[in-house]
Amino acid sequence: MSLGNLKAGLKTLLMADDTLMALCGDATDPIHDKVAYDEAAYPLIILKVGPFEDEYTLGQRRATGYEVALICFDTGMNSADITSMADRIDTLLTDGALAVSGKTVTYCRRTGGDDDAEMDDTQTYVRIQSNFRIEVQ
Repeated sequence: MSLGNLKAGLKTLLMADDTLMALCGDATDPIHDKVAYDEAAYPLIILKVGPFEDEYTLGQRRATGYEVALICFDTGMNSADITSMADRIDTLLTDGALAVSGKTVTYCRRTGGDDDAEMDDTQTYVRIQSNFRIEVQ
């Protein structure tokens, strides 16, 4: 399985959820791979997927592991919308209906995360990062 299949499954699940999309506001495509483009509308979600240690039993691969970071960003200092977005993502992913082409998702749990605020010359940004461990067979 490629990382692309997992990314596609995650994006399909998140984009299909009316509650999450309503929290994302007017953006037609609020989910971005690794980095948002300069003119992206806020709030938005950054999706990062990478490999994680595979699970083995008696020398046989039991599952392929992935580490997924979903980062909710917004402007200003009010984090209420992105807190709701992160909570909704938790609900959708925790042993939810994630489908990955050609594979069975055997485990999907949040493993941690963090939140903070950043400033550049003209704007303040708030972010909540949720980290998940996903295993597929």
